[in-house]
Amino acid sequence: MLENTSLHNLLIEHYQKSTDGILLCDHGSKVIEANQALCNMFGYSAEEITELTFTDLIDVDVSNIPACFCQAKNRDAANFLVVLERYVHPDSENVLYIIRDESHSVEATKSVFGTEQSTNRFKELLKNLHKISVELSNSNDMDELYRRTIELSLAKLEIERIALFLLDEKKNMVGTFGTDEFGHVVDERDYKKPLSHFSIVLEAITRRDYVTVYQDQDLVHFGKKVGKGWQAMVTLWDKEKPIGFLAADNLIHHRALTPHIREIFGLLGSVLSHVIIKKRAEFRLKKMNEELELIIAKRTLELEQKIKQLMDTQEKLVEAEKIASLGNLVSGVAHEINTPLGVSITAASLLRETTQQLCDMMATGSIKKSALQYVADTSKESIDLIEHNLDRAANLVKSFKALAVDQTSDNLVILHPHNVVKNILLSYHHELKNKPITVKNEISFDLAVRNYSGALVQVVLNLLLNSVQHGFNEGQGGEINITAEAAEQGIVIHYSDTGKGVAESDLKLIFEPFYTTARQVGAGLGLNQVYNLISQKMSGEIRTSLPERGGLKFDIYLPNL
Repeated sequence: MLENTSLHNLLIEHYQKSTDGILLCDHGSKVIEANQALCNMFGYSAEEITELTFTDLIDVDVSNIPACFCQAKNRDAANFLVVLERYVHPDSENVLYIIRDESHSVEATKSVFGTEQSTNRFKELLKNLHKISVELSNSNDMDELYRRTIELSLAKLEIERIALFLLDEKKNMVGTFGTDEFGHVVDERDYKKPLSHFSIVLEAITRRDYVTVYQDQDLVHFGKKVGKGWQAMVTLWDKEKPIGFLAADNLIHHRALTPHIREIFGLLGSVLSHVIIKKRAEFRLKKMNEELELIIAKRTLELEQKIKQLMDTQEKLVEAEKIASLGNLVSGVAHEINTPLGVSITAASLLRETTQQLCDMMATGSIKKSALQYVADTSKESIDLIEHNLDRAANLVKSFKALAVDQTSDNLVILHPHNVVKNILLSYHHELKNKPITVKNEISFDLAVRNYSGALVQVVLNLLLNSVQHGFNEGQGGEINITAEAAEQGIVIHYSDTGKGVAESDLKLIFEPFYTTARQVGAGLGLNQVYNLISQKMSGEIRTSLPERGGLKFDIYLPNL
């Protein structure tokens, strides 16, 4: 027996109770197993039939057909008629066939194969029926299937006039396509009548796998009488449920209903039942897939829009933090410059007063050597003080200007990390001077790399602010060390602080957007921006670790671009 698969489950479900033959073959058509009904149908024992192949039983290529009518051969080499359904397991490629014997009686078979001429004629119609089943199985939609059923039946099965009706949930006969009084294929989808309107239909629905025939009947088309003749009806079934009807008559050529035409008409009903069932399931699945694809596309679009909104929000928050950082920088630089400028103004005022005193003494002629010496000493001290403080202010402005140029630069340049860090420390001195934290810039003066200076400024600045705002407890002293070394085709910058660090489990989270240990300070985007700048803008790498002495360490590799 097979493993516990959906194919095996299907076999077990029908194996014992089915009166139809069940045949299981491998992908090479070798028989694996058959139920007793199939063994009886072909005249083999259960052991004997496993020595055969599918073509030993049915010598017809059905590899691309879900259901069809064909001719089988039993152990005695006698031919008989069957309808088969074919199922392929998607994984094992084993094939399950459900086979129904359509040789309804010995008399019917003899009437079909009674003479060599009738035998050849019937075989030709069987071939045509097989071709019809193949073409119907390839229909693109149900309306095409219904229309082609009528067209092909008229062209290849010697049927004079035929119509296909479906059965709706309210037991109404609903038209599809049919034949008018001139033998032309017409659209009858507007037709609807209750079953009780036709006695032949009420009889046909009670007799499965049987062609109901009424002789000498009034033949009609859309309620209009168009002639007299025989009328045949066969019911289409989905298991035990009737799903429609095929109706035929001899209005066009008034030919008698021969046994082989009656048999072919009945077989057409069986084949069409199977094809309709399979195509309905196929189109339902296709519709479900299309609807699912639409839902997925809609959800994907919604998700993309949400992601875009989040990215836009994140960019706005990053820009807001940049503006806030710039505001703090401008405020700090203004405060830093204000001190030396204030000292210079005070010294200049003192120099002006002293000079005025000298002028007054010269005007009165009461100038003394001691007074002159005082003026000279005071003037020299004031000038030295003014010069020193103006020089300090000029350096602050120069550092701020260099930092601003670097921070806004989006071009590849040969940059010196030492100068970048130096300018940042000068410009952000106000952030550090009142904290017991020492920042050491130990990067070599001559170390250089070709990369984006603006991105490096933002990276170092964010790391510094992260340490100052989050890395140390209030009043905690410590150090921030920044070193660097040459590496293969680039440099490695080592940034570390001796602060409180983070839990080891949080190391993998610190670069995530909005992750922060102090929600009241910032939006949690600083280190995320660091990671994005290094990995995307600067084509580098950043790793973080927890030093044994405590705190947090970042190792940043920047290539030469």
